[in-house]
Amino acid sequence: IEPYLVALRDCDQPKLELSCDNCTALSDQNVRDLVSTFSKSLQFLDLDFSFCGQLTDQTLKALGNGLLTPLTLRRVAFSFIFCEQLGDDGLIDLVGALAQIATLREVYLNFYGCKAITSFGTRALLMSLSRQLTRLELDFSFNGNISEEVLRELEISPLKELQHLRLNLHYCTAALNEKGLKALANALPESLCHLHLDLRFGDQLTDTSI
Repeated sequence: IEPYLVALRDCDQPKLELSCDNCTALSDQNVRDLVSTFSKSLQFLDLDFSFCGQLTDQTLKALGNGLLTPLTLRRVAFSFIFCEQLGDDGLIDLVGALAQIATLREVYLNFYGCKAITSFGTRALLMSLSRQLTRLELDFSFNGNISEEVLRELEISPLKELQHLRLNLHYCTAALNEKGLKALANALPESLCHLHLDLRFGDQLTDTSI
């Protein structure tokens, strides 16, 4: 793998897109090695670690540290579908870094099936993201630990310049109730142009809620 890392360090391109989907032997150290290649000129970062079951919170911490290297990072997209060892501690480390990036405008985070993440970490995420974001896509589907408190946090979050919001919460049954949906409706900023919601299997939702 070292020749590839050397090549990444030397290319100094503004965009890095890499899929490690189903690389089940991938470790936290491998991710740290990848992060060491991030250049100051990086603007668009898209990494897919879906089904990499060995990854832990140390991966999120390493990514957070690496995000502080680029000078003009505009887009961050991470996918961790069913990386079930990821939890709140790692998410908070990642969020702490995202909050420091003044140039960031687009964030895509997919934690589908990451059941160790709770409302605590998700609320920290929403409260820490920059008010200058124009595009936010979050997926916490198949997580019963996400409650309506997350949607209430979105209502008071600083995200007031969003133009595009995609929120996938299907099977997040504790979050999908009338109070949560009301908070979500109140949270939508006037600047919003595109809204996509996945609320499937919200058994507590009624006609009144919608």
